[in-house]
Amino acid sequence: MITTTIRLEDSIVEELLSYTQAKTKKEAIHSAICEYIRSQQRQELLTLRGAVAIEDNWQHSRNLELSQ
Repeated sequence: MITTTIRLEDSIVEELLSYTQAKTKKEAIHSAICEYIRSQQRQELLTLRGAVAIEDNWQHSRNLELSQ
């Protein structure tokens, strides 16, 4: 865990607290950082759209499983 000191405008932190419904500033900031990371990960996945070919053969696979 890293301890750091940052200066943020009160209005931004208050708005963040209202959106996250967090009880503490620390919790709100942690939540915002985690959400930002998830957002970036989703963006990375979206850039792969169309780059991976997936066969739609789930019914064949299911039939194979059931026949065993």
